[in-house]
Amino acid sequence: MRPAVRRGSLPASVAAILLVISGTDAHPQRPAMDSPTFMAEGAFFAIVVTDLDASVGWYESNLGLHFVKRGKSPRVPAETVVLGGHNLFVELIHHDGNALTRIDNEASVPRLLKAGVIVAPKDFDRIAGYLQKRGVDAGIFEDKEMGVRSFLDGRLWSLASDGSQRVPFTDVVNVGVLAPCGRYVVLTSNQATTTELLRVDNDGQNPTTLASGQLASWSVACSQDGQYVFYVDLHRPHTIFRVPVAGGKPMKIGEVLGELMVGRLSISPDQSFLAYPYEEYTPAPVLKLAIIPANGGPPLKIITAPGGAQLARLSPDGKSLQYVLTENGASNLWEQSLLGGKRRQLTNFPNGQIFDFHWSLDGKRLLLSRGEVNSDVVLLSNLR
Repeated sequence: MRPAVRRGSLPASVAAILLVISGTDAHPQRPAMDSPTFMAEGAFFAIVVTDLDASVGWYESNLGLHFVKRGKSPRVPAETVVLGGHNLFVELIHHDGNALTRIDNEASVPRLLKAGVIVAPKDFDRIAGYLQKRGVDAGIFEDKEMGVRSFLDGRLWSLASDGSQRVPFTDVVNVGVLAPCGRYVVLTSNQATTTELLRVDNDGQNPTTLASGQLASWSVACSQDGQYVFYVDLHRPHTIFRVPVAGGKPMKIGEVLGELMVGRLSISPDQSFLAYPYEEYTPAPVLKLAIIPANGGPPLKIITAPGGAQLARLSPDGKSLQYVLTENGASNLWEQSLLGGKRRQLTNFPNGQIFDFHWSLDGKRLLLSRGEVNSDVVLLSNLR
C-alpha cells in the first residue's frame, strides 16, 4: 500500500535543496515530460539522530523499512544508515552520539536536512533537463556505490553589487565555500566520496586541485599575501593544514581542540595567527574560539562565546571576536574584544534570523544573509 501523506509547508531545509534521485523502474507508463507535472517513484529524506541503532530499530518496526546501506558521510564525520521500503528512503545521520546541529553554514539547522522525490532511471535525464529549462540551476551528483544520481544545486555565480548581471562564475559544481586568494579564488567542491579543495583564476577558469579527502566543505582561509590556503581535514581528530596556493605538499598546523570544529577558519591581517570556533560538550555544551600561531603551536588564547552564539570568527582587523546571537526571535551581530571588556552590538534588527555574514575585503561593508525560518510537520500514515 502506498503511504498517505498529510502535508503542510515543508521545513526551510527542504525548500532550499532540490533533490531528484534515480531509483527502481517500477512504473513504465509516464506522462509526457513537456508537462510541468510528472509521476514520482517515491520520496527521500535525511535526518539527524542521536542514537543510530535505536533509530534504525524504530523505523524498521514502526514504518516497516528495511536496511539498505551503512557508511560514512563524505561531508562531515558522521556514520549513516540508509533504510528503504514502501517507495520511501530514509537516511539517518549520526554524529558521535551527539545531535549534529551545525553543518556547512555553521548555523543551527533543522533535524530534517534534505528531502526530495525519486524517479525512474530512464526518466532522470529528461526530468533534470526539464527542470534546467525551467530555470533550476543545479548539478548532477553521483553515488556509484549505491547506483544513485542526484540533481543538486551547488553552482557558483557572480553578480554586480546591485544584484544585476548574474552569470555563472565557474564550471565547478557542488561548491561548498569560497575565498579570494590573491589572483585566485579558492573553493571546496563536494564529490561523491570526497571533498576537493581547488583554486580557480579570478575569472573562474582553470580549476586546479590543491587537496582532496574528507575535508570541511564549509571552511577555507587564505593568507593575506595570497600565498597559502588553510583548510580542515575531518578525520578524527579534526586537523588544520596549510597548502601553497601554487600547489605542493600540505603542512600540518595542528589538531582542533574540543569535540569538533563548528565554523570557519579566520586569519589575522598580519598573518601571525589563526582562529577557529569549536565546541565542548562536557560538563555542558559551550562554544569557544581558539587562537593559534599560523605556523602551528599551542593556543595563544581561548575565548568562551556567550550561550547561544553562532558563526563565531575574527573581525576584519583581527582584534575582536564577532558572532551572531539570537534574542527575542531576532538575530544580530555582536563583537567582543580579544582583550576583554563588554560586548558591543553591531546590528540592530528587530526580527529575522542571520544565516551568514561576511565583510568586504576592505572591511568597510558588511554583507548579511537574513530571512525567516518556518517549519511544519509532515505526517506519513498507512505505511503497512
